[in-house]
Amino acid sequence: MKVRSWMAGAAFSLAYFAVGCGGSPSGSPSTGGQSPGIQNTGGTSSGGTTTGGTTTGGTTTGGTTTGGTTTGGTTTGGTTTGGESVCNDGKVGSDEDCDGTNLNGATCVSLGFASGTLACASDCDFNVLGCKGKTCGNGIWEDFEDCDGKDFGGWTCRELGYATGTLGCSANCWFDDSKCSGDLCGNGTIDSNDGYSEDCDGTNLNAKTCLSLGYTGGTLKCSNCGYDVSGCQGQPCGNGKIDLLEDCEGTNLNAKTCQSLGWTSGTLACDSDCYFDESGCQG
Repeated sequence: MKVRSWMAGAAFSLAYFAVGCGGSPSGSPSTGGQSPGIQNTGGTSSGGTTTGGTTTGGTTTGGTTTGGTTTGGTTTGGTTTGGESVCNDGKVGSDEDCDGTNLNGATCVSLGFASGTLACASDCDFNVLGCKGKTCGNGIWEDFEDCDGKDFGGWTCRELGYATGTLGCSANCWFDDSKCSGDLCGNGTIDSNDGYSEDCDGTNLNAKTCLSLGYTGGTLKCSNCGYDVSGCQGQPCGNGKIDLLEDCEGTNLNAKTCQSLGWTSGTLACDSDCYFDESGCQG
């Protein structure tokens, strides 16, 4: 559970849901009443052209889909809502910095460079190779830097999981932990700070037991300063109450919604392992 180094200013993310069209479109090429290479299940299409994709349960009006796989969702006039989006669809999802030529309003300057041309890589992360005059060295911690000179953004060796030492900053504005030493994990004390946290430490289980974690019995252990529940018995998921290691239980979502988890709309669910199922969330 020890953190060695972090890259500050992580790129922001969201996930959109892609959709497609189903059925044999009227006015599109078809063979025997079905578009070539398409398997359609429960979808309805009108006025669009669909080639080489698989569509399940979607409705499409006036859109064009080529060679994709679509499940659910509704597409109207080339605008897609619902379903899971993919990189390079031109729309910046929550797990993307950018998408194609869509840089989401970012520039080299807004990312802390002096000038240059920002681009988007094929994996929808920012490509800053065209940016110039990175501000590393100005003594101010900024995006894409761990540190800058003596400005560590509040980080110390302890925030990185070390017991002691003096954190340094390299010429490239990355953490230099060569003078940090010792592990917080293993000192018998449950340490927690902004960058590092422990559930337990050695025999110190923070007064927790298998029972308090929702199991019916057994012996709780600590491994690498995290709970080891392999010796616990009676899986808590399904007992009707939200236990410590669960997000939810059945229809009990612990007052959480898609919106409270950062989505714009949709229906949150609970899976069979008592973790949130966000597949029904959108935006």
